[in-house]
Amino acid sequence: MKVQCISKELTSDQKRRMGMSSERNPAFDLTIGREYIVLGVSFLVHSTFFGSTTVVEVQEDHKSYCTSIPLCLFRITDPRPSPSWIAESDKDMTFRLWPSEFYAEYFHDDLTEGSEEAKIAFSHVMGRLSAESDAPVGSDPS
Repeated sequence: MKVQCISKELTSDQKRRMGMSSERNPAFDLTIGREYIVLGVSFLVHSTFFGSTTVVEVQEDHKSYCTSIPLCLFRITDPRPSPSWIAESDKDMTFRLWPSEFYAEYFHDDLTEGSEEAKIAFSHVMGRLSAESDAPVGSDPS
């Protein structure tokens, strides 16, 4: 799945519709018009930060890890979901489609903190999802 950035900031209307605090102004390191590979998708219900919305995991421009960003800041350019995504839900009613590596305990924290093991796993995920997204529609990327 690929998305193209159409905005780097949430509007007050988008925040209101998500149920997100109007005081929160997350800054995302994205380039308008750039296409990003979606690493995972989460459907949030009453999250403490974003409220209720769909977020995509993408690698921001100058970061070596992935970030959850509301889908409303993107336009879907390739709607094919990754065949390597695994579905899970939790007690907070969040539903996720993520690569198995993302479900490892503290994976995102370890990746953000620069753990070598997490960086290697993330590199494998990026390579696999890049290959999938480069495959022509209807082909088997494996």
